[in-house]
Amino acid sequence: MLESKTVLQMLFNAGLNVFDLNATVIGDFPLSGGRIGLNFMDNETIAAALREGKSAVSRPTLGKVLKSPVFGMTVPIRNEQGQVIGALSGVTNLGTGHRRSLRENRRLYSHRSAASADCHGDR
Repeated sequence: MLESKTVLQMLFNAGLNVFDLNATVIGDFPLSGGRIGLNFMDNETIAAALREGKSAVSRPTLGKVLKSPVFGMTVPIRNEQGQVIGALSGVTNLGTGHRRSLRENRRLYSHRSAASADCHGDR
């Protein structure tokens, strides 16, 4: 399912992760990321999403797997009753030259949202 989220892939050059309630990675894209089964409860933004249901942006840190400077954006995943059942995190590797500027990301997101609204007239 993560592989179908092309906009998210463009925004987060180091991948996407899905965490269970224990902060263990249960979904990883790209799969070669090597994070499946790793626990990230020591990451304050992931812990905040899981324990408090809060979205958060991390401070730059040295990545557990990448061993380069990264930051993440994490949001809680909720069930139909609004209970937190996991978290989704997008990771940006600050050590690569393949970063988009915030302005480029906003422009890309706005373009994609407009295109999606055109295709799904009910939005």
